[in-house]
Order: sequence, then structure tokens, then C-alpha cells
Amino acid sequence: MMESASPQKIPKSWMKWRLKYAVSVGRAGGSLIKGTMSPVPEPGLFPGYSASGQDVWVEESHYRSTRGIVVSAVGARCGKCFRADGDWSAIANTMVLLPRRGFCRDYLWYLFNDEIFWEKGGTAQPYVRFDASLDREWYFPPLDEQILISKFLDSATAGTNALIAKYERLIELLEEKRAALITLVVTKGLDPNVPMRDSGELFFGDIPAHWQVLPLRRLMTRFVDYRGSTPVKTESGVTLVTAANVKRGLIDYDCSQEFMAEEDYESWMVRGFPEVGDVLLTMEAPLGQVAQVDKQRIGLAQRVMLMKVDGERVRPDYLMWAILSSAGQAELLSRATGSTALGIKASKLRELPFAVPPIDEQRQIADTLFAESKKIDELQSVLRKALVLVREHALAIVASAVTGQIDVRKYQPSYQEIGA
Repeated sequence: MMESASPQKIPKSWMKWRLKYAVSVGRAGGSLIKGTMSPVPEPGLFPGYSASGQDVWVEESHYRSTRGIVVSAVGARCGKCFRADGDWSAIANTMVLLPRRGFCRDYLWYLFNDEIFWEKGGTAQPYVRFDASLDREWYFPPLDEQILISKFLDSATAGTNALIAKYERLIELLEEKRAALITLVVTKGLDPNVPMRDSGELFFGDIPAHWQVLPLRRLMTRFVDYRGSTPVKTESGVTLVTAANVKRGLIDYDCSQEFMAEEDYESWMVRGFPEVGDVLLTMEAPLGQVAQVDKQRIGLAQRVMLMKVDGERVRPDYLMWAILSSAGQAELLSRATGSTALGIKASKLRELPFAVPPIDEQRQIADTLFAESKKIDELQSVLRKALVLVREHALAIVASAVTGQIDVRKYQPSYQEIGA
């Protein structure tokens, strides 16, 4: 956690205040605003800030011509702050902080917008402890210096912010490339010159003439449904794979570490024991994530379907890629139901169509996709490491400025900054 600088290391003109005296707590966004909402701007609607930022437009404006700070209060990004200006609302899982007289909103935003700045609680669902966080003491510069520091930081971090946006966009483009490649090869194959025919399926279009279109039930020997119940969780034992662990073709054991007792394993998994290579599919919240079982002794929890394939008709690795494709995801969504969380019934899942090439061609396609996906993963890894360094550099500048380690009193804002 970022601590205030000691009195010996800060300018003498800075004064110590508890953070709660610098801001007033506005109306928290406890739930979504009822009425008109839109993902894009429309006449008569106002920006609505959720825990993810300004991501929706709403009918009601709680704050008019107000410069405030919206803090993500709950979830993985809790502690992230957003600057809100004009007429706006805070709509879900947020806390609103409004600067008091004598305090600059932008300076406070730079101070608060370090996620480790906040005291937090919770594990599976982290949240900000606002009372504890705002009861801490901090050394504040005079108002005119707060304004100058915020202008300096706007200028000093502009380049790093642009670089961060560029790296993030490159990561997105690589992900789009991966998705396009997967869909191309699981619906068109690897040979661009092969004769094609109409698949008869909306989301597949033309497929190689020698391929079949088969429902999922004809590619399986068994479906094992673990929806609707979860074993008693323990501090250690057999690793429990939940829907949260299944992501983009892999089982991510780090994102949610849960366990079931060793002595419960045999009785709990009696519906069907997983084997290496079996396919896991999340049936809701989220829908459509898929991975292959990579170690045999794992427990399965609710919202996960275990699928044992008929090896004479389909390879599990090919099926995984086919489900991950845009066509496979579209087929899933077209059969899904639910208002708050989309899910698919087992009866609908069984009829899901897939374009199925001969086994040897499936192997070639799966091998190609694994190789190309690995290259994309490596490039994304390089970009993410660079992102970490750039963000650390930006945070270091901010931390130095808001603790008085950088003397900005001789900084001359540009004409544009003065007018901002």
C-alpha cells in the first residue's frame, strides 16, 4: 500500500489531513438505474459509471455539472477510479467521492487511482474498505500546488497512457486474429483449393465437400452433467474445477483455487470420472468456455459439463477448437436462454451442429491451431510484460508527485492545460 511520505521528506507547506476530510461521499451506485439504458450515447441520456468505468448511458442523472471520482467498489478491479464530469450517474458497485473545498479533484484522482492505495477485504469477491481507507492520514499540498501537480501529471503521463493504449490494442488485435483463424480452419479446412458445398447451417456457410455436419450427440459416448450442485469445499484435497477455471481452451488453476476432501472424491464423482483429454464445457455464467482435462484426478463443480468423445468420429482437441470458433459460439448463443445469465439446456446442447472432417484432417487442424495459438500467446506475453513496465513507470511518477518527491512548483503548464 502506498504510504504517505514522512514529514522530513515533504515540503513544509504541506499539511496533514485525514482523507475523509478531503472528500465527501456521494450517493453510491448500489444497483442499475431503472428505465432507459443504452450501450451507446442517445439524446437525453447521461453517462453512467459502473465498476468497469463509463460503459453505459442512462436516463437519470444524479450529479449535474459535477466533477467527481467514481471508485469501483466490488470485484476484480475494485479500487480503480474514474474521473466524472458534467451530468452523470454512478450505477452499480461503485462509491462516489466529491472533493471538498480546498481540494483539487484531479489531484485526488491521481492519489486514489492506484488500486493498492485502498484497504480491501474479501477473497472470492474483493471489495474496498472505504471507512478504513478514508480514515488514514495524508500530507496535502496547498490547493494551487495540487492543481499544478495534476497538470504536471496529465502532461507527464500522456505518453505512457498512449503507449499503454497501443499495447492493449495490439493484444486485442492478436486475439481477433486468433479468433478469425480458428473459425476459418474449423469451417473451411487448411486447403484453400478443396471443393466446397453448402453446409445447410447459417453460421458455417460453405464447408469442404467431403466434410460432414453432425449433431454433438453423435460425436459423444457420454455427457456427464455437473450442473446444479457443488461438493463441500475444503482448505486442501482434490483440486475442484469450477466454471471460473475454464478459460479459452485451458484450465486456469490459479484464478480460483478451491478443493474438495479426498474422502469425498469417489462418491461425488460417481456420475463420471474425468480422464485426460475429456472436454469440459461451461453451460452458464459464463456460457461456452471450453478446455480439455489435463490431469485425471480433479473434481468438477456446478455449471460444468464433462464430455467423453467418440474417438472414431472426432478428436477432443478438434472439438475444443470447433466450440471455441465464432461459428461454435454463435450456435451456442442461438440456443441459449436466460435474462441475467445465459445458459443452455442439455437437450439443446446435444443437437448443436459441427462441421466434422476426417480424423486425419482433424489432427492436422488441431496441430496447426495449437502451434499458431502458441505463437500468439508468446507475442501477447511480450506485450503484457511491456505493459507492466510502462504502468509501473507511470505509477512511479504519480507516487513521486503526490508525495512531494518531485518539485513541480517551477512547472509551466501549456496554454491548453491552463484552459483545461
